[in-house]
Amino acid sequence: MINVRELILSNFFEQYLLGIMSLFIIFSVIAILIILKKMNVFSHIIMRDHLTGVYNRCFFSNPEFRKVAARFPVSFIMGDIDGLKLINDTFGHKKGDKAIIKVVQILKEVCKDSKHYIIRMGGDEFLIVLPGCGEKQAECLIDRIHTLCEDGGAIDKVTLSLGSSTAGSVDDTRTLEEIIESADINMYANRRCQRLKFR
Repeated sequence: MINVRELILSNFFEQYLLGIMSLFIIFSVIAILIILKKMNVFSHIIMRDHLTGVYNRCFFSNPEFRKVAARFPVSFIMGDIDGLKLINDTFGHKKGDKAIIKVVQILKEVCKDSKHYIIRMGGDEFLIVLPGCGEKQAECLIDRIHTLCEDGGAIDKVTLSLGSSTAGSVDDTRTLEEIIESADINMYANRRCQRLKFR
C-alpha cells in the first residue's frame, strides 16, 4: 500500500530539485551573457585609441578589419601630422594632444560614412580605410581634409601630409600590407613635393 505522506514528500522534493535546477540554469545563462558582454566591451576598449576614440593598431588583428578591407574597390589614405614633434617640444604635449584631437575631428567631419574607418597608427600617423571607394573618391576626400586644415586659422592651424593607395578589384595581387605601404610611400612623396614648393 502506497504511503500518502511519502508520496507527497517525494513529489515535494522532485519539485524542489526541479526548481533549484531551473534557477541554476537561469543564473548560468545570465552569468554567460554578462561575461560575453564584458568581453565585447573589453574588446572594444582594446581596439580604441584612448585619446581620440578612433580605432588603434589593434584593429588590424580583428577579423572585422580583414572583411572591411576586402570590399573592392578599397582605398587607404595614410596621414601624418606635420610638425607634431616640434609642437610637443615647443609648447608641450598638451598642445600636441590638442593638435591630434583636432586632426581626428577633421577626419571625422570628412569621413562621415559609417563604412569609413579611421585608425590612429600611433603618434602622429593615421590610416583611413575606405571600402567601396575608388581612387578619385579618395583624392576628393584628401582635398577636403586639406581644405578643412587650411580653414583652421593661423593660431590653431594644423597640416597633414596625405597619400592614398587603391585596390580596384580582387585581381590586385598586392597584399593588404603592400597596399597600405604604397599609401605611406605616396604620403611621404607628397610631403616632399609640398616642401619643395615652399623653398
